[in-house]
Amino acid sequence: MTDKQVKKSLSKNNGFNFVFLTFSALLQTAIMMSVSIMLEKVIAVATAKDLQGLYTQGIIFIIMLAVGFACYICLMKIKPLFQKRALTQYKNNAYGLILGKNITDFNKYDTATYISAFTNDVTVIQDSYIFTIFDIITHITTFLASIVIMLLYSPILTACAVTLSLIPLVVMLCVGSKLGEHEKRISDKNQGFMHFLKDNLIGFSTIKVFKAENKSALYKK
Repeated sequence: MTDKQVKKSLSKNNGFNFVFLTFSALLQTAIMMSVSIMLEKVIAVATAKDLQGLYTQGIIFIIMLAVGFACYICLMKIKPLFQKRALTQYKNNAYGLILGKNITDFNKYDTATYISAFTNDVTVIQDSYIFTIFDIITHITTFLASIVIMLLYSPILTACAVTLSLIPLVVMLCVGSKLGEHEKRISDKNQGFMHFLKDNLIGFSTIKVFKAENKSALYKK
């Protein structure tokens, strides 16, 4: 499957879950960042012994915590549904593409290649995309909100912090293409391993008859 086909299979009929999860993640991050500001105000009115202000700020603080907790619960409930549907659709689409091949095209690849698409490739997609996409959204939102708050206190320190934060980002951008190449190489290696393992398991009786255990070992001594 191409990258476009993979993304389409993960997002098809899953738009509501994605939008809801994204909104919940953004709202939760915004609230958690605002809590620190509210906590400062609560401490300020408490120090000033302003009971009315303390009561008002305390109510707002509690409401914000409640909304943040509700967003967290929504994330924990909807996130598995999004992940399950995405993986199910990917497997269904991959299997449909295999069934759509004619016999000649099907025989161009070994069975181990197709098995790898449902095992190793699914694991890579699951770990590299599905399980991390909302963490990336949360981290970006937290970063931007932190920049805004820091600017209110010290633009100079904010500039220094942003500069230092951009260093690992630049490094990741530079090595990003190489990581993709390594993932492709790992996928190819896994397909070779699946092919090797399948052939050895099918020929298990032959290996035992000719006592070829050492020659068929995964790692030669």
